[in-house]
Amino acid sequence: MNCTELFFKQAKEKPETIALFDFKGNKTTFRELSRMSTLAQSELRKEGMRPGDTILLQEFPGPRLYSLVIGILSLGATAILVEPWMPIKNIEKVINEVKPKLFFSGLIGKLWGLRVKGVRNIDKWIGPSLFKKPIPSDDKFILENVEGNTPGIITFTTGTTGDPKGVVRNQGYLVHQHRILNKVLEIDKHKGTDLCVFANFVFLNLASGRPSLIMPMKWSEKNFKKLDELPDELKPETVTSGPSYLMHLIKYAHLPNLKGAHIGGALTDIWIFEDAIKKWPSAEWTHVYGSSEAEPVGVVDLKDAISKSKEKGYFQTLCLGKPVSDISVQNEKDALWVAGDHVCPRYIGNEEENRKNKRKDENGRIWHNMGDRIKQEDSVMWYSGRSGQPKEEFELEQSVYQFLKSSLSFITTHPKEKRLILVGEKLKGKEESIQKEFPAISEIFHGKIIRDIRHRSRINRVESLRKCGL
Repeated sequence: MNCTELFFKQAKEKPETIALFDFKGNKTTFRELSRMSTLAQSELRKEGMRPGDTILLQEFPGPRLYSLVIGILSLGATAILVEPWMPIKNIEKVINEVKPKLFFSGLIGKLWGLRVKGVRNIDKWIGPSLFKKPIPSDDKFILENVEGNTPGIITFTTGTTGDPKGVVRNQGYLVHQHRILNKVLEIDKHKGTDLCVFANFVFLNLASGRPSLIMPMKWSEKNFKKLDELPDELKPETVTSGPSYLMHLIKYAHLPNLKGAHIGGALTDIWIFEDAIKKWPSAEWTHVYGSSEAEPVGVVDLKDAISKSKEKGYFQTLCLGKPVSDISVQNEKDALWVAGDHVCPRYIGNEEENRKNKRKDENGRIWHNMGDRIKQEDSVMWYSGRSGQPKEEFELEQSVYQFLKSSLSFITTHPKEKRLILVGEKLKGKEESIQKEFPAISEIFHGKIIRDIRHRSRINRVESLRKCGL
């Protein structure tokens, strides 16, 4: 097998359909992206790359990046992606672990690479100039037949220990994930543009023959308003994003063609979703629960999730729906473990994370720890906090949110003393009423809530505490 067969099938059937486009007027059809992928593979082969080799990429989302990944996968090699904000010492660990044979980057990526000794030591460096070369004939293209467990894309991120961990997406995983997401989200039902902020969903669209709009990395009002300046045939028909991105869309965009939305995130205020549904009442809304290592785990109609969460008096949408049929779950006291064909195998480069969050059963299946505490009622999953957060703290936190009608705060144990504190924004003048209602809270600290750097939704508690001087 080779997972890129899914893309090349679409390129053959829909050659003139736009695959990728942006606000600058750049449009890439499936035919053009197929030719770019063929050229990328040809140049990689000339550089001596073969099945099993690893290739480090530092490139912005766009036709070059996606054609490179397709070219690498079609060759049976492995694409390595590293978070650009990862500390240099961690990048060194990554390079030493996977030993890339080639580094591709543009000018900014080269400057990034020159700062890292491990990258400087990679023998072969190539850049965007390869795409200016003549396109080779189709008979020069090779679609390598590989095993399903062949690593396809390895994304390095920083784990909870501070050490990098490589999330491995095997060729078989990519095929299974496409099939499952297509089934539960009915991707094929929509033919128009998907406004997508997640790279893995762009690959899903490429394998399904759908156009993807590549949004600028800067979430500015100007960029969001450009959505309504697109030609009617290119205006987004669906949205795939997290709640923070959705809030910007609600505020700045009209999206008159919107027919469906897939929103991920387990801790989203109900009012955000209600505002979105009110603005686009005819769209179909789906809430997706998953992670980088397992997507999807649960899928539920968003309106149903809201209704169920409100019935229980929650301020946030904690109903996650039922597990998808293609995944196995083991719900333990403080952690949900999952296994399935679209669950990533063991991490690369971080045995501590493997020890804590991966295990193999008697049948050889790898189980992954989602790191979430989940309650199950009539097979429906309810989010009950991260595994490391005491259950009592999470429940108190949810009660505070309902009382304040705001989630701009969090409950935690004081870093130096064994007492509960509340940290957050817009709490001034409310201290007396909060502590009267919740006597377990010993002190209130005022400070800016810092969000995670990637999806800008989940609270970064460590950094928020640091900003408060704790």
